[in-house]
Amino acid sequence: KDNISLDEESDIDPDELGNEESRGASLRWRWDAGSRTMVSILGSFQHRKFADIRREDDLWRVRAEVEYKLGPRTYANVAYQYSKQEPDSNDNSGYTANTIGFWIRRTF
Repeated sequence: KDNISLDEESDIDPDELGNEESRGASLRWRWDAGSRTMVSILGSFQHRKFADIRREDDLWRVRAEVEYKLGPRTYANVAYQYSKQEPDSNDNSGYTANTIGFWIRRTF
């Protein structure tokens, strides 16, 4: 479930937040490159319609990730994600984002 918070200046009625229609597809490819290394690529497309504000947009994402097993319960990950929102012709609020992340995960 998504939690949406509106600021005080919003023109949207909080009771109308459940009116988003979304359709799309995603594809994930995963490759075990060795006994300790996993590589994955995820691509997704989502077309969204917002009835209360009569707006539509397209959201594209591509993510590449490498996970390396450091020990029996410890993993290091690095990931890059490209995201692009293409608004409809009535709106200019699209964006492009490039994100890089690195983290270490340990299971217990």
